[in-house]
Amino acid sequence: MNRHIRTVLTAQPAEDGAGVKLQRVFSSQAYVYTNPFVMLDEFGSDVADDYIAGFPAHPHRGFDTITFMLNGSMTHEDSTGNKGVITDNGVQWMRTGSGIIHSEMPAQSEGKMRGMQFWLNVPKALKTLAPDYVDYPTERTQTAAGNSIRVIAGELAGQKTPFKPEHTQPGLYFVQFDQADTERFTLPEHDTGLVYVLSGEATIGAHTLGAQKLGVLSSGTTLSLQASKDAEVLVVHGARIDEPMVQYGPFVMNTEADIHQAFDDFHAGRFN
Repeated sequence: MNRHIRTVLTAQPAEDGAGVKLQRVFSSQAYVYTNPFVMLDEFGSDVADDYIAGFPAHPHRGFDTITFMLNGSMTHEDSTGNKGVITDNGVQWMRTGSGIIHSEMPAQSEGKMRGMQFWLNVPKALKTLAPDYVDYPTERTQTAAGNSIRVIAGELAGQKTPFKPEHTQPGLYFVQFDQADTERFTLPEHDTGLVYVLSGEATIGAHTLGAQKLGVLSSGTTLSLQASKDAEVLVVHGARIDEPMVQYGPFVMNTEADIHQAFDDFHAGRFN
C-alpha cells in the first residue's frame, strides 16, 4: 500500500539556547501526528551571530536527542564527564535517561553551521536508565537513480547505524537529489511516517511539499518520493509509543507529576 500525505505542517522561526536562530519543524503540540518524535529543529546560518551563543549547560530527562550536523562543528560536554565534537555529516545520539546536564557549543567562530536535532520519546520503563551517548559519522551511499542517501538512524541501502532503540526502531534518512528523480522506500506499515523538505520540492502522490514543509504520511509499506534537482529531503519513521506523554521545557515524561519531580530533582542536584 502506497503512503500519501494526510497532513502538512510548516516550520516556524524560533530561538533556543542562548539565542540560536532556528526553524522549529514541529513541537510536542503535534505529537498526535509525530509520535514517537517529540520535536524537530532545523538550524542553519553562515552568520555567526545566529549561532555563536550556542546552547549553554541545561538539563534533560526522559528522552533521546539525535543531532545531525550537515555543516560545521559543535562541542558537547555533559555532567557524566563525556566530551566530544560532531562535525560535517556526523551524528550524536544522547540518552538523557534519568537526568543529565549538558551543553552544545559551536566549535567554530565563523562560517556555515547547519544541522537538525530530533527529540525521540522513550517508554516509561526506559526513562530511568543511566544517561549515555555515542557519536558516529554517516556515509554517503549512491542510489540506483544516482542520488545520495545518508542514514542518520536505522538501516538502509547497506548502511546501519550503531544505535537503534528496540522500542521505536526509528529510521532517519537524509536524501540529496543530485538529479530530479523518484526514490522509493519500504517502511513498516504502521510506523509513523514523516517527510521534511529542507530545500527544493518533493512530491508524494498528488501533494507537493516546498521547503520547510513537513508531510505527515498515511500508513502503508511503500513511499514513492519524487523531488526536484538539488532538493534535500528527510524521510523519518518510527513505531508509536502507546503511553501518555507530557513535555515541559527540557523534560519529556508521562505525567505532570513526573515533570514536577524532574524539576525538583534537578534543583536538588540529583542529576548526574
